[in-house]
Amino acid sequence: MSLAMLRRALSRPGFLSMVTHRRFVLCLHDVSDPSDSAHSPLYSTTPDHLRRHIDRLSPFLDWVPLERILSPEPPGRRPIAAITFDDGFRSVKDVATPILDAVGIPFAIFVCKLAAERNFLPITTRHLIGKNPVWRERFSDLLPVATKGYGFIQPRLDEDLIARIDEVEMAGVLKERVYLLPEEIRSLHSRGVSVGSHSVTHRVLQTLKAEALVDEIRRNDEFLVGLGITSRLFALPFGKREHYSPAVLDALRHYGYSAVFTTNPRNHVPERGPFSLVPRISVAGQTTEELSFSILRTSFQKIDL
Repeated sequence: MSLAMLRRALSRPGFLSMVTHRRFVLCLHDVSDPSDSAHSPLYSTTPDHLRRHIDRLSPFLDWVPLERILSPEPPGRRPIAAITFDDGFRSVKDVATPILDAVGIPFAIFVCKLAAERNFLPITTRHLIGKNPVWRERFSDLLPVATKGYGFIQPRLDEDLIARIDEVEMAGVLKERVYLLPEEIRSLHSRGVSVGSHSVTHRVLQTLKAEALVDEIRRNDEFLVGLGITSRLFALPFGKREHYSPAVLDALRHYGYSAVFTTNPRNHVPERGPFSLVPRISVAGQTTEELSFSILRTSFQKIDL
């Protein structure tokens, strides 16, 4: 089979029926229509896309709770997949939950203290500023030079924006609620949604000094405990290899986290021992064919597709 033929085959959801005994974790963020203020092609999935993904993938895999993915118990012949949402967008409650509840699909969320308490994370705040001409002019020094893909991850701008959160709030940028309130996180947890930590401010952890790194982990853990949630699950902000380091993983081990989630696109193979690094496949504006390719190519990592 040529590489072109293999690419075409991996773009067909039905090919999943040939990939047995595999575990996949999908990473989503916001679920909204393009007309919504917080919607961004960088991280948003439309409700129609979410429904289409579920409809077309469900005949070929089983949707399971995140804990089932982490279990050492072997999956059945059909592949299994879990859905996660990072950052704690309110659209997960308002839009995604009814869609997933209607077909009985469980999911997990990873939340940030700053988002829940101040309705603020640097990336989405920059997105909101960039869409408003008045705010764009006032805070032009806080906007990245490039916004295509994840090239706009700029740690220095994150630090500057966090330092000016009061000014941004006073300008009205944070007036519309984008993220789940603390009580909404508690409510989702009480109805069975798995909740994990995603750091306090969503900064690139690899860039932080030891004291700041510990603060990002410890204070978000305390935030969850204050909501009555004890979680040993942590999703790394941004999550690619360049965004974390052995020191970051050591700090998470020290605080008792047993499963740390990346956005390195592979299928998950459970590791022996008390600590596991779990890959995830990012989902934003892909077609189902593109998502199918992203899932299935994890079985052919040694081939340049």
